[in-house]
Order: sequence, then C-alpha cells, then structure tokens
Amino acid sequence: MTFALTLPIHRPNTFYNALDSLFDDIWVPSPRRKKVEPIGPVYNVVDTKNGYDISIVAPGVKREDFKVNVNDNVLEVSYESKNETENSLALSSFSKTWRLPENADVEAIAGKYEQGVLTLAVPVPDIARASREIVIN
Repeated sequence: MTFALTLPIHRPNTFYNALDSLFDDIWVPSPRRKKVEPIGPVYNVVDTKNGYDISIVAPGVKREDFKVNVNDNVLEVSYESKNETENSLALSSFSKTWRLPENADVEAIAGKYEQGVLTLAVPVPDIARASREIVIN
C-alpha cells in the first residue's frame, strides 16, 4: 500500500478556492468560523436610597412592545418585537422576572422609556432597609 503526500497548491481561480473553502468549513474545524451567541438586552439593577432602579437596554424595541406585570411580588418584564422589510423578517423576544421584597410598594412602581432604555423605579420603604451590626461572641 502506498501513500502519497500532497501539498496544497495555490489556485488562482476563485471558483476552486470557494469550493475548497466550502468543504473545509464542513469537515475541518476552522478558527475563522465563529460561534453565534444569542444576543439579548442588557439589564442592570441598582440599589438606591429609595428602593431599586432596574434598567433594560433594548435598542430597536418600541415602548409599545414592552409588557411589565407584577404578580405576588414578582416583577416580570417582557417584550416581543417584529421587524419586517420586503426582504427579511426579524423576530425577537425577551422575558425576565425579579422577586421583589415583601414590603416593596408595587402600586408605586414607575416606568420610563427613553432612547431604547426602559427604566423601572421600584420603591421600598425605609423600614425594610434598616440595618444593624451583628456582634459576634
């Protein structure tokens, strides 16, 4: 049995280069090929002196697409967005829940949407925010 070693030959014809590239991408792992990661909105929760501020950055999502609900001290923020052009259709959705403190004033939660950022202010009375130092014996 005889084995022959073949060295790659530079082919100036782009058709052959494209064909080789197609088969290389299928069977040979390529560092050029990048893994596609799901992209979702970025959110941030900040502890303030009055409670919590939750910011959700979702560029391209309209204010009307957001839904904000509170049920049994669980805050849920979600959206479904559909962008359609004559050549493409893009669908995106997002849902996130946060457990609120028992004494959070859910009736006073306020929301503001500005330039692709939804900001929710969740007021929490000072009683729950009281802290004390614990002495260790």
